[in-house]
Amino acid sequence: MKTKQLLLLICLIFSFVFVSCSSEEEIIDSYKLAIKVTHQGQPLENASVRIYESIKDLRNKENHLFEGNTDKNGFIEFKENINPDLYFADITKPEECLSNRFSVNAIKFENYQVVPTSIHPSDHFIEELEVEKTIPLKLNNKTGLGLLIYTYGESTDFIEKDEIFFYDAFPINTPEKVEIKFLDNNISIDHITQGSCDEITTYELR
Repeated sequence: MKTKQLLLLICLIFSFVFVSCSSEEEIIDSYKLAIKVTHQGQPLENASVRIYESIKDLRNKENHLFEGNTDKNGFIEFKENINPDLYFADITKPEECLSNRFSVNAIKFENYQVVPTSIHPSDHFIEELEVEKTIPLKLNNKTGLGLLIYTYGESTDFIEKDEIFFYDAFPINTPEKVEIKFLDNNISIDHITQGSCDEITTYELR
């Protein structure tokens, strides 16, 4: 009788361990995207967040996988059908001209790459992404010269003379992120100081 009870107890212990391990593995194998959106270091409420599977889709603004708005703490979380892959976020708040799109165009990964995290209760990792004020802008090159555009100090584009160059998201409050040069000479963009979220503003380069 004691032997049967001992065997029953052993079976129950192994069953409990198996169920616990299975539950633990199930949790670890599940993922989420936890994102906090900030502007000037403060949480941004009601920002629109769209998640893409590739940088190409993000830039073309097509085939988004998930979307939603941040809460009052700037937080949003996606849990359904998340794989342990890299994702890309497009963040906008049009009524305030805020977005992360300049970072996307400038390949500033830390402001749009999103890494999934485990849904395990002990995993509190949150991806923090910063937005800034951006406007659509056209630069009309009237210098008579071919010009190089530098972004964060790296050469990124070229403007032919008399060409109009389009920015879908120019960082109007931080124009120092952009430099325009002919050889080693800077072309002034100090006159680029304002613009509209809804309409394209055109500035001449001279």
